[in-house]
Amino acid sequence: MTPGVLLRRLLRDGDIDASAVVIDEVHERGLDTDLVLAMVRDLRDIRDDLRIVAMSATVDAPKFAALLGDGSAGAGAGAGSASGAGLAGAAPIVAAEAEMYPLDIRYAPFPKRLDARGVTDDFLRHVAGQAVGLVASDTGAAGAPGSTNGDVLVFLPGVREVERCAGYIEAQLGAAGSGAATNVEVLTLHGRQTSEEQDRVFRRASSASLAHPASPHPRRIIVSTSIAESSVTVPGVRAVVDACLTRGPRLDVARGFSGLVTTSCAQSSANQRAGRAGREGPGVVVRCVSQSEFSSFPAWPAPEIAVADLTQAMLDAAAWGTPRMEGLKLLDAPPAHHTDAALSVLAGLGAIDDAGAITDLGRTLATLPVHPRMGRALLAATELMPGHAEKVARAVEKLTDARGLARIAREHASASGSSGRRGQAASASDLLPSDIPALVTALAWPDFVGRRRDEASDEYLFTGGTAATLPGLGSGSAQVTALRGHEWIAASEITRQSHGRALIRAGEPIDTCIAMLAAGHLARTETAAFVEDGRVRARERELLGAIELSSRQIKPTPDQCVSANTAWLREALGAATSLADAPLTAPADTEALRRRMAFAHVHRGNPWPDVSGAGLAAAVEVLFAGDLEKASVPRLDSERIKRLLPWPEASDFDALVPERMQVPSGSRIRLEYPADPAEEGAQIVLAVKLQECFGLAETPQVLGVPVTMHLLSPAGRPLAVTQDLSSFWNGPYSQVRAEMRGRYPKHPWPENPWEEPATARTKRRKA
Repeated sequence: MTPGVLLRRLLRDGDIDASAVVIDEVHERGLDTDLVLAMVRDLRDIRDDLRIVAMSATVDAPKFAALLGDGSAGAGAGAGSASGAGLAGAAPIVAAEAEMYPLDIRYAPFPKRLDARGVTDDFLRHVAGQAVGLVASDTGAAGAPGSTNGDVLVFLPGVREVERCAGYIEAQLGAAGSGAATNVEVLTLHGRQTSEEQDRVFRRASSASLAHPASPHPRRIIVSTSIAESSVTVPGVRAVVDACLTRGPRLDVARGFSGLVTTSCAQSSANQRAGRAGREGPGVVVRCVSQSEFSSFPAWPAPEIAVADLTQAMLDAAAWGTPRMEGLKLLDAPPAHHTDAALSVLAGLGAIDDAGAITDLGRTLATLPVHPRMGRALLAATELMPGHAEKVARAVEKLTDARGLARIAREHASASGSSGRRGQAASASDLLPSDIPALVTALAWPDFVGRRRDEASDEYLFTGGTAATLPGLGSGSAQVTALRGHEWIAASEITRQSHGRALIRAGEPIDTCIAMLAAGHLARTETAAFVEDGRVRARERELLGAIELSSRQIKPTPDQCVSANTAWLREALGAATSLADAPLTAPADTEALRRRMAFAHVHRGNPWPDVSGAGLAAAVEVLFAGDLEKASVPRLDSERIKRLLPWPEASDFDALVPERMQVPSGSRIRLEYPADPAEEGAQIVLAVKLQECFGLAETPQVLGVPVTMHLLSPAGRPLAVTQDLSSFWNGPYSQVRAEMRGRYPKHPWPENPWEEPATARTKRRKA
């Protein structure tokens, strides 16, 4: 049975009526496989008779041996180490050597395999050319590629690529001549085909004779997804053409959606594919990359548990009795952010409670053969439209690969009866059977119920808070085209482009009624207060998740004023180097005082307060005490900042960090303190006329820091900048005197500045 079937049986019965479980192809690291392995590992702890075998042709054997042994292995206790062979109690590793014929491995690189839209058509033509080249070759030993008995197996990442490449192969064979076209059969193999279509590939002789009665064994080119990598064996294959690509699920946690992403495959996967060419005789493998590029591929594929949407897996774990997978012996622990995202979805579906434990609805969803989203849609839509259970089931089946949901829907409709959602049933009374696909889609993805930004936009904001855009005009499927112009939609598929843009690939147009039926549990009223143009304003909004339905302005309450003023002031002050940078009403003397206090804090420390932007932001409640509850933003002035000065030290503040400094002329000149005294090279500046400092030998200091003297001309222009006045008078002054005394003859320029009285006046006024 498949891992998924065994998983459902384990959850249903809690045990299995078997003495051994053999799990094949464990190297693929699918979520179901990892969970089954962990669950049967749990069973073995309580069942001495149960044996577990993990198998693969290419596998990190020591890691699995550590998990399956009797030691304390597992993701939470050291599993995943480079080697488990030496761990105490590791399970035995049994290597069975199979006969393998020699392989001729070749490399055929192509410049650009992928672009923003996926696998390029040019690369698919290149892959087709490699396959056609192998069947057209006349060289090689009997039975090897090039002879009439060897088939070619081509590996591509998805159904679209398989179908397009098969078309290119047929076109190239036709261009090569009638002989090549008639002696080669082109087949496809992928999971969407019926069993009859797939059987054509495995019944080599019969399918060949039907297509070419005159030639019982024509060459075949089988273009396949990874289904042929390990799950099945295709007979007659003697050559492999590998695009070296894989497609797997990736969760975009930031946007909240999961999608399939195409990347280079792991080396182990490529080796597994190559082995298909050497099972019946010598074979050829063509890898459509360079050898150096191949050597850079990861050794093993990324486990799904590390990259995929974990919603189903977390529900299964909760049903097993291990919420958040805590306690499960896993090969790798799930990432915390992926776990949180999955639990958020399950909580929104009502599958788990606030503590993460599974609910009755969750237990029901865990038994259904569909994703929890689709299970919720099946049950909820059946309750809303009980008379159309089979149509609901068909709508769900169209969105999944599941079958046989009609019986489940009928039984649920019958069991629900009059106990269904009476309130919502009244709202759903106007729904028509034609609305069922839209209703099902919205119920499955309530977090992707979206509203168009505006009438001129193709961008939709979703209830979950993310946004995505419809593809440009002329691109996208007919279903996507049908979404264009609708105010409300329910998206079922969103992809992320390489440049980060999110595109809507599938969905249904809906109306407000369906939006509320599906996502009504996300509806809420929110009141927000904010500062605008110096005043606190408040607005009440009706929201559906992140979507604003309506809005109106209301009078802010005192508490809202406090909250809005505090937040705004903290942001404004915290981002400011000086008060001049902050969008505040602050007089110039307030910044001057703040700089003096900052200087004291940097050069003396406690108890002088931190009045940097961050420091003021932290002290908003003290600075603006009594005024935060007002509707206008309070004014920041020097009196408010003085509230931060310590007592009784404040009485010495003016002496320690003076606002002005007296110079020999008797003038009291304002000191310019730096905005950030802690910054390298920060200086205190005293800008004063040179004549007012005659005779001053010692450079002034503040808290032991020399003041930088800007000696000015009579016109106020800088003549010299120095922190060593004595050296200036004895040296550079003579040059300054020679240049300035002719320009300013009314001012004194003595030869000996040491003996000249300092003055702020001219010679005449001095006399």
